[in-house]
Amino acid sequence: MPQEYLLRTAGGGFESAQLAWSEALLAELAALRRPDRDPAILSRLGEFLRSFLAPLGFAQHEQQILHACSRGERVVLTLRSAAAELYALPWELVTLKATGQHLGELPSLILRYEWPETTTVPENPSPRPSGSRIVFAWSAAGGAVPAAEQLEAIHEACAAGTYPFDVARDVVANASFQRISEALAQAQRDSTPIAVLHLLCHGATAGSTFGLALNDDSGNGGAAVVDAGRLRALLAPYAGMVRLVVLQACDSSNSGALGNQLGSVAQALHRAGIATVLASRYPLSIAGSIRLTQALYRRMLVDLDSLESAVLFARRDLAKDPSRLDWAGVQIYGRASDGDDARPVVFRPYRGLSAFQPGDRRFYFGRERDIDRIVKLLSSGSRLVTLVGASGAGKSSLILAGVVPVLARQLGDRSLRVRVVRPGATPCLALALALCSIDGQAKSAVSPSERPVAELRRGLLKRRQTLAELAAATPDTRLLIVVDQAEELFSQSDRAEATAFIEGLLHAIAIADGPVAVVLTLRADFLGVCLDQPTLAEPVRESMELILPLGRDDLQQAILRPAALVGLGFEEGLVDALLDAICDAGAVSSEPQAERDLAPERRLGTLGVGSLPLLQFTLEQLWERRSGNTITWHTWRAIGGVRGAITRRADDILAASRKSDETSLVQKLFGRLVQLGEGTLDTRRRAQRSELESIAPGHMARVVARWVDARLLTADESEVTIAHEALLYEWETLRRWIDDSRESLRVLQRLSRDSRHYFGNGEIADDLWHGSPLRRALALQHEGKLQLSDEEATFLQRSAQAAAAHQALLEQQAKRARDLDAGLGGKARTVAILALVAAGGALHFIARMRLREIGHELYMLMTVLVAALGAVMLLMLKHSSINNEFNRRTLSLCMTATGPIFVNHWIGLVFGFPSDQSSVIDLNIILMLCIVGAITLDARLSALVGLNVIGILIATQKPQWIGPIMAIFPTLDILFMSWLYGRHAGRESQPAEPPAT
Repeated sequence: MPQEYLLRTAGGGFESAQLAWSEALLAELAALRRPDRDPAILSRLGEFLRSFLAPLGFAQHEQQILHACSRGERVVLTLRSAAAELYALPWELVTLKATGQHLGELPSLILRYEWPETTTVPENPSPRPSGSRIVFAWSAAGGAVPAAEQLEAIHEACAAGTYPFDVARDVVANASFQRISEALAQAQRDSTPIAVLHLLCHGATAGSTFGLALNDDSGNGGAAVVDAGRLRALLAPYAGMVRLVVLQACDSSNSGALGNQLGSVAQALHRAGIATVLASRYPLSIAGSIRLTQALYRRMLVDLDSLESAVLFARRDLAKDPSRLDWAGVQIYGRASDGDDARPVVFRPYRGLSAFQPGDRRFYFGRERDIDRIVKLLSSGSRLVTLVGASGAGKSSLILAGVVPVLARQLGDRSLRVRVVRPGATPCLALALALCSIDGQAKSAVSPSERPVAELRRGLLKRRQTLAELAAATPDTRLLIVVDQAEELFSQSDRAEATAFIEGLLHAIAIADGPVAVVLTLRADFLGVCLDQPTLAEPVRESMELILPLGRDDLQQAILRPAALVGLGFEEGLVDALLDAICDAGAVSSEPQAERDLAPERRLGTLGVGSLPLLQFTLEQLWERRSGNTITWHTWRAIGGVRGAITRRADDILAASRKSDETSLVQKLFGRLVQLGEGTLDTRRRAQRSELESIAPGHMARVVARWVDARLLTADESEVTIAHEALLYEWETLRRWIDDSRESLRVLQRLSRDSRHYFGNGEIADDLWHGSPLRRALALQHEGKLQLSDEEATFLQRSAQAAAAHQALLEQQAKRARDLDAGLGGKARTVAILALVAAGGALHFIARMRLREIGHELYMLMTVLVAALGAVMLLMLKHSSINNEFNRRTLSLCMTATGPIFVNHWIGLVFGFPSDQSSVIDLNIILMLCIVGAITLDARLSALVGLNVIGILIATQKPQWIGPIMAIFPTLDILFMSWLYGRHAGRESQPAEPPAT
């Protein structure tokens, strides 16, 4: 029976056409679904539909369509009808008169279906953040399905497109109505929007229409057919969150028998307000479903195509198999009012203050000439490239998102290993962590305490050959080490570790035909410090590449090309305003005059060469507040333009902290994240999470998370740092905090560095603080201006204890000296000691003169008496202070008790005394005095003991050597003691610095 249909024209009138619904037509529609169909059916149905459209002016539309397609323009043709039965017709098969092609075969035409008088539920949240989830739900209750193949296709596309996909969270296996409902509810509770709900199952008849064959809710593996009405009820509450539903099920857009009021599953979800539904009118082959999934997600996630472009590509790919009708069965349900560029998957096109990473290569524009130049250097054999530029010039992004991906593509991923090292406080540890990580694995995934990391660090510290030997183990693979922010080697790193790090790198790149190449990124204000390093100066000079400011055209590319990739537009004139603000600070009328009048050194890093972080942060703020897919002037004014964007964002986050009484924690947090410059501008510092947490246990993690979410800080599992130095220069509150506490910050940074060195190098007492630095640190701590970590507090406490112990010892020694001086007058004691020494010398001389008249026993007794007198004097001095001039002189006299023997020997030679066995006794006396001195006064005198033992042994064995030995050995004794106590005298002559209390 013919049915008349009306078409509303542009002028408000109507055109009509009749379509003859007949048994023959219905039979051909049914035959079209069968795999053994007559190929001629496609042409017959295409001509039939064309004849129906002819009275409605289709010929004119056909010419417009063909003309647009010939120019390569994409055409979106929307079929909107309140007549449900028209959706059952295969409009993709409409025959074109000029070419005989089917409408769906045109390479750039997409056919979209829309139910009239329906609206898309507004997205929630709005605007949506990047990284919304892709949920893959599958059920084999109706028969086997290619779940593994489709999951692999989605997973690979997400990995290649650096899009988050968690198999444990985002896959609903053996899906039932209840399990899908629970997954949606959980996503809503967790505020993790779902971009795409991908349903894979079999279609099944549900009365006069079709539904989906899912698992039943009992969990027994049985099947349950869920019709369009139930699915609409399931998904309608989440229509604002779920933007695309992909129905990989046969007949999922087949409305069944004509006149069916329920319609197809796809149509029901569309009418419930889902933005876009992709389904198949006919049975979908297994191979076709896999190819559709591969093409769809590859184009959306990797190539960043819109859904319409992705479906066009998938349809062309499906059409390569002429035996199947999969290409004609795929249908899109959407609304013309939503535009022709659906983007269910959201990508962040701008990086804010964070550096571009290799996965961001698609969004990195403006440095193409620099990329080509540096890639050529590395490809042609350059082993070291040093990029020098101002803070904010984009050095890190140039290497990571520009050079590294291009180099990897040229050499092949298997032929190039890239390791990014940010030196921080422990550069050798950072290098060890990077070298021990697996390609693509985050540094935080490797623990510093793991044995391979610890051993490699020790090797890097002790042997400069370690890096070269490690790289030589895989000679077929080039190792590119990117030392990002190399200025940290001079501002934050332990000096010994930085030296070992630099020497290891230079040794590795100096090996002819070696596999190691190094790229350094260095802030220009640290160039002088770098060139002051003798080992680095020449290599850096020869390898230096300056990073110049981007021109206006390059900046425009950096703004517009990422936007075009994600379908983002700007209101007229807004891009020019952005460029004016970046290139000329005074061109933005919204800037306060005070900011425009900033001194040039304060504005360094925010304009000109250092303007890129400001530009990216402003663009990111504009994108986050976009209206649909458009950035507006209203948003530009709301964020305060380029110069106000960072300040307003930081002040907003700080205001939230004030409400939680956490302002002081925020100030302490940023105090730990700033490295004060020494002849250079202040820089950011990396702080360990454990260090921050120990300041305010149980509270700091929450504060850090808030600033990380605002993208003003960046963090991994172990470290936290400021996203970019631009925050230091632009946020006036932070500048004020730094200026007001600059002294305490300097003390804190030195204390942090020295405590780390103390605990990392065996807790040597000499590394503890003393004197004025210790006193000042304790005073600041007492005033509440130093908030210390556990490690720093322990270091300061031990330093104070050591200083107190030293002070107590000095006081004890002074008291003993006073007591002794009170008991024996200084002059009287000196006279007594001199008399004893003189008496001993006289007795010894007399004994030598009368050697032939007296026996050896008496001589031995007399010499022992001399030694005993010397021992008594030494013991007396042991129990008195040596920190005064009187006792030093007394000590010198006492310790030259060997002098009489020395003098007697030379007198004996002059008077002709024989060099006999008595000289050996003289040596024994010297030896006894040395032993007593070593025990009672200074252990270093033990060296004399060994020296004189040698002399005695020689003298007893070879008497002819007695004379020279008696001349040489006592002489060495006296010289050594003179040197030793000269050092004591020199040290004590310096004014003692009283320790802190």
